[in-house]
Amino acid sequence: IFPTAAKAQMGTGKFQFVPSGVVKYDVGDWIPGAWTALLVRHAVDVGEAQANRPSVNQTIVQPFLNFDLPREWFLTFSPEMRYDWQRTDWYMPFNVEVGTMVTRRIMMSIEYNVAITKDLPLSKQDVEFRVGYFF
Repeated sequence: IFPTAAKAQMGTGKFQFVPSGVVKYDVGDWIPGAWTALLVRHAVDVGEAQANRPSVNQTIVQPFLNFDLPREWFLTFSPEMRYDWQRTDWYMPFNVEVGTMVTRRIMMSIEYNVAITKDLPLSKQDVEFRVGYFF
């Protein structure tokens, strides 16, 4: 990850190396149109982009549970939990996303996150509206 944030509130200001791994399992035999996955990443800073900013050393665990609903709708739970190894603090949110395929190529969704634990100074609450176009 390249340091793109000039202000501390907008990012780490550090180059980061983030090795990642994911596994996915289709639970369609039990719940038609459903799947689950687990994404695990570890972010660590490399180099000295901005030496006055704190170092990055976080483990990110993100479980996914997706349900395909009737009429091209979907419901997804995917909280991005973080553990900061330097601060020894957790960030655990509640997360839900609902969306639909508007056309064969256009997807719209809205996602809501709210922090359950507020030890890390990440967002306390946010809402994202997305429009995606599939080529």
